[in-house]
Amino acid sequence: MNAKEKRAIIDDCIRVAGTLAELSRRLKASPSQIINWRKRGVPPRWVLPLEVAVESQVSRFRISPELYPPEPKSSRQQAVLSA
Repeated sequence: MNAKEKRAIIDDCIRVAGTLAELSRRLKASPSQIINWRKRGVPPRWVLPLEVAVESQVSRFRISPELYPPEPKSSRQQAVLSA
């Protein structure tokens, strides 16, 4: 994940929460900590709490695709798609 994607994810989370202060309150994390995630990415222990804080409007699969890769399509879905 590149720096632009990391920034966009955190910006989207802030937008969903309304403000950085509100996201900070929901997570019980400092605003500076959340801003640092824009550069470094969301630490693994914060992925699920962040998803809950934004009411799943930004999914764990987007927040941390390294930890939560998209589920592979079932063979039935693949058969339907290729038909």
